Amino acid sequence: MTAAAALFILILAVFLLHTVLPAAGRLSHGFMAYYVGAQAVREGEPGIRLYDDKWFSARVMQESRGTVSDIYLANPPSLAIAWLPLAYLTVDTARRVWIALSVLCLALALWLVAVELGCSRQPWALVGLSALFTLPSPVREQFTLGQMYALLLLLNVVGWRAYLRHRDVTAGAATGLTLALKFSGWPIAMLMLARRRWVGVRWVLLAAAAMAALSIPWVGLAAWRFLLLEAIPRALSTGAATLTAYQDTTGFWQHLFRYDASFNPKPLIDAPVLARCLTLATILGSCLALIARQRSA
Repeated sequence: MTAAAALFILILAVFLLHTVLPAAGRLSHGFMAYYVGAQAVREGEPGIRLYDDKWFSARVMQESRGTVSDIYLANPPSLAIAWLPLAYLTVDTARRVWIALSVLCLALALWLVAVELGCSRQPWALVGLSALFTLPSPVREQFTLGQMYALLLLLNVVGWRAYLRHRDVTAGAATGLTLALKFSGWPIAMLMLARRRWVGVRWVLLAAAAMAALSIPWVGLAAWRFLLLEAIPRALSTGAATLTAYQDTTGFWQHLFRYDASFNPKPLIDAPVLARCLTLATILGSCLALIARQRSA
């Protein structure tokens, strides 16, 4: 056995013993929000219930046997629809299945990246990539919380490889799915706009719209209306939105210019309107700069 193979097996063992197996045997927020959202849809609850924090957190406590509290926050209703197959399993079985699927998504993403970079036959390169993909603390958190990011990573890698090969239907569809599942991936759509890859842009919109349309018979239009007009603004106005932990534009400006007694007691000044204006200016300015003229890859 070569040194590279031995180190690869060691990295895999550490990942399985310290990340995967502990995650499979516990319930957590994050996962419970997705699972209970799917349970609510399966049981025919009105879609707007997803955004009733009091009702939803009570259901999470019930399903987790009083161990976890969580809310659906501002996730799109289409996410709950995508999780429906897991809603037919017990919560513990669903957790184990989801962790297994997340491992599979991470492994496929790792392999596709290795192939794309031309190092799939280079043992030491594979060792380095496997360490990068499995050992950092964000990866442990993804599995500990049962989050969606291994799946989103796989979709983004698929879209990236398709984009490089000018397979714009696949690239657009993969990006549209990330948008519909977690409001993720829209900057990639902006890149397609900048490159005038109109087929890709159309498929981003088509895939996202198809997911949204498929959810309407389950959750109704009221859920989408509440999400856009109430849930998202409410999430952006919570005290937690002032934290830089989310590493987003909103958190950056709110951390500087919005006071919150618990989460952000020492901003530069308390000017929440200025924070909102700067957030919009940053987002719109970046988008306009990106699509103003055609860019090189």
